[in-house]
Amino acid sequence: MSRQDVTIEIAGKIDSIDVFSGLAQAALDDSACLDWNDGLNPGDGEEAIVAAAALQRTLFFCKSDTSYALGGLREFCREHGLSYLMSSGETGCDDFNTLTVWRPGMTSERDVHVNGRANLTVPLSDLKNATSTGLEAVNELIRFYDVDFKRESIAVGPAVLDIWEAENEMDNTPTAHAPGR
Repeated sequence: MSRQDVTIEIAGKIDSIDVFSGLAQAALDDSACLDWNDGLNPGDGEEAIVAAAALQRTLFFCKSDTSYALGGLREFCREHGLSYLMSSGETGCDDFNTLTVWRPGMTSERDVHVNGRANLTVPLSDLKNATSTGLEAVNELIRFYDVDFKRESIAVGPAVLDIWEAENEMDNTPTAHAPGR
């Protein structure tokens, strides 16, 4: 397998502090980054989740020059019902050529190939099969290739935010950093 540059956008609702912390830890364990130059430090993942939720956007991570395309992070998302869209392409190239999507209700990830301008490419054989079967098959083909994440975002439940803020407040007190603590 060639080395890849990958990005992942994560969406869905987080209603548990365990999922909140676990998502941040999965990103850290996979050596994900918030930008192409800097890796995550402990605490960065949680802050990124809170910031993305506040802006009503997807949670974004990336990883450069890897043969391991954030597999642990993707697995965590599937186990906890969080949607994701991963873009990948050969390291050093300007374009991504594959989108990998998963949403709750899907039995497995789906890879969709794109051209250099990030336009979806539908294999002619898929199109021929759908048109010969009928309109419903064409509509199903369109749903299959619909990977638009622009309408989705990450959300964090208020109780989870309260717990996280309380834990952060405790970590930033002078006694929390005293010797012997």
